[in-house]
Amino acid sequence: LFLRHISVPYAISYVSVDASAVTPTSYFPVPDSPGNLAVDSTQVFFGGDQGAVCALPFEGATPTGDAGSSGCGTKPLVPPKDGGPAQALLAASDTEVFLAYNGKIFSALQATGVTTEIVSNSPASISDLTENGGSLFWSNVTDASTIWSASDDGDAAQPIVLSPFGGKLEPATIAVDAEGIWWSSADEQKIWTAARDGSNQHLVACEPSSVSALTTAGAFVYWVTSNGIVRRARKN
Repeated sequence: LFLRHISVPYAISYVSVDASAVTPTSYFPVPDSPGNLAVDSTQVFFGGDQGAVCALPFEGATPTGDAGSSGCGTKPLVPPKDGGPAQALLAASDTEVFLAYNGKIFSALQATGVTTEIVSNSPASISDLTENGGSLFWSNVTDASTIWSASDDGDAAQPIVLSPFGGKLEPATIAVDAEGIWWSSADEQKIWTAARDGSNQHLVACEPSSVSALTTAGAFVYWVTSNGIVRRARKN
């Protein structure tokens, strides 16, 4: 599990999914508070504080130095869009990085960093974005927090979970794997799941505090609580 440390000292940390009651191992220090994280098979991607998309190898490689002020601590994969400091939401496959910015979704080739707009018809306030199995999934806060999906090239964008919080407008955090989709939010104390097409929705777990991030690995769904503790439960 990869975690971001958003107070001094800024860093990206990791811990094994098999660990129990351990302190995360520091992965890589960064010059400023890292934004949204995404991971493929060899790299971790994060948003720099100036809106750049940053990429770092897992271990054993020296990143290229950054002569600018991207906030990456290394040469940015994608420079800040429109010169703005807004941090983009990120997702990654093994060849592309996907970023949500101002209600649009872009893809960027990892080899070049060249971006292409692929989704422009999503509601403007996208609150989370993830990629799995050739499909993108995202949530928003402008139409009852609806969860959407599309192919990796942006085709067939459609809503799949119309009202994940019973009509309340909340910024959802989502996780997706081959078995389904999971969601919660910082204002909720529950975690739900559904099939990848949005069918068979049901409750998975209750959390005494609230949920700030979600992911899955193996038979478990993992989440970070509002006080920084990582918990897990079986996915179904």
